[in-house]
Amino acid sequence: MEELETKAQQKEKNANPGALDELKKKKAELEAKNYFVERKKEILDHLALLKKIHQYEECIEQLTTTAVTRKGNSIVSSGLTERFSDTLTKELKALGVHHLSLQSFDVLNLLGS
Repeated sequence: MEELETKAQQKEKNANPGALDELKKKKAELEAKNYFVERKKEILDHLALLKKIHQYEECIEQLTTTAVTRKGNSIVSSGLTERFSDTLTKELKALGVHHLSLQSFDVLNLLGS
């Protein structure tokens, strides 16, 4: 009689879908842990690589010179352009080049900005 009771309880456990789902989750967790243990070095190496890539990207972002270039362009175009233009005009006249006019050039491009 006890044997039948034990078998009945076992069948009830097996028939419980919640218990089956829980066992499946546990199996998946154990498989994931096993996967990690088997490939631990590869995974850690890959994470280290991703960390380096992120650090390099941050460094590259800090190297942007857009603000410095804009400020330099503004200084050149506002303060030095007139003086440069006058000096270059005098040089052109001294060389006998009368057919070129600085007004036809973009002075910032001449300066290499």
